[in-house]
Amino acid sequence: MGKRGDGFGSEDHFLRYRSDRPVELDRAILAALQAPRGRLEWIYPCGVQDEREPTGVSFVEDPRISALWKDFWPQRGRAQTWDGIAKLVNGDVVEWVLIEVKANAPEFVTPPCAASREGGRSVIERTLNRVKSELGVHRHHSWLGTYYQYANRLAVLSFLNNRAKMPARLLHV
Repeated sequence: MGKRGDGFGSEDHFLRYRSDRPVELDRAILAALQAPRGRLEWIYPCGVQDEREPTGVSFVEDPRISALWKDFWPQRGRAQTWDGIAKLVNGDVVEWVLIEVKANAPEFVTPPCAASREGGRSVIERTLNRVKSELGVHRHHSWLGTYYQYANRLAVLSFLNNRAKMPARLLHV
C-alpha cells in the first residue's frame, strides 16, 4: 500500500479500527468469511510499535514453504505487502486470511509490473499465466498492467492453496 496518511486513507482507517475496535472488526470479518463461530489469530497488525507489513509469504514460518516460494516468485525487487494477516481458526480447520484494504474502486488501479527481465519479470509472467489458467482466465488478458497488484495477490493465494497446501483466503476490506 502507499504511504499511510496521518488520520486519513484506507490503511490508516483499518489500523485504527483494528486497534480501537478489535472485537467489532473481528466480528465483521468472521461474518464476511461466513465463519461466525471461528476466531481470528492476528499476525499483523498486532499493535506493536514499529511493526512492519509482512511481505510475500514471510508470515509462514516454515523453511519448506520458503523454498517453494523461491521457485514460485522472484526474490529480487519489491515483494507483495499485506495490510493484514490473520489465521482463521474454525473448529479443526485453520486458514490464512490475507487482507488488502481498499476504500474505493480507484484504489484497485495500481502501477503495472515494473520488474525487468533480469529482475524476474519472466518468472512473474510464467507464474501469473499459470494462475490465470487455474482460474480459467483467458491467456491474452494481461495481468501485468493496471491491476497488477490484485493479480499478484491472487498469485500468492494460489501459491498457498495449491503449492503449499495451506488453506487461504483473500479478503478485501
